[in-house]
Amino acid sequence: AGLASLHRAVASAAAGGRDLPAEGTRMEKAGADAGADPAAGRPLLPAQLRPIRVLRHIDRQRDRATKVAIVWMSFNVHGNEANSMEASMKILYELATPENLKTKEWLKNTVVILDPCLNPDGRDRYANFYNQYGNTIPNADPQAREHTEPWPRGRANHYLFDLNRDWAWETQVETQSRIKIYNQWMPHVHVDYHAVVLGICSE
Repeated sequence: AGLASLHRAVASAAAGGRDLPAEGTRMEKAGADAGADPAAGRPLLPAQLRPIRVLRHIDRQRDRATKVAIVWMSFNVHGNEANSMEASMKILYELATPENLKTKEWLKNTVVILDPCLNPDGRDRYANFYNQYGNTIPNADPQAREHTEPWPRGRANHYLFDLNRDWAWETQVETQSRIKIYNQWMPHVHVDYHAVVLGICSE
């Protein structure tokens, strides 16, 4: 449902986790604090993907005693970099579908923790703006209304704090909840996905 809507509108933050497989499948919540809410009550939805056999060795994975790579993928720290979270849904599908033999092979010795939306409040602020003003056929003119967000725009969180500047200070609830899980896993690789804006790669 989330993917089908992308051709017409920008998905809300909740759509990033709406169609996740249920607990007990190859994908689960990444930690006990994964559901901690930002100020506006929108949930944080990090999920972990791994083969079932790896479940039995989870403590040893965290102790880094096995040959299992731990990869953390985070998306949409700036809520108005819209294609970031929507790309996470496609990546999530490719990792979870049994039809993709390549990703199935990767997951034999890899735990992937995928956080589809680091900034759900900013994301929904942007989604509400775009879905109100965006054209059915997107207008590439940078002066078009759909490219001109009103203040405070979707970049920051509910308190207008740039979460991409909060990794060290941990002043915001989103960062505080996420770092607890991050430190449990201590991933070997962390990829932070932003966006391409007006043809310019943004981080």
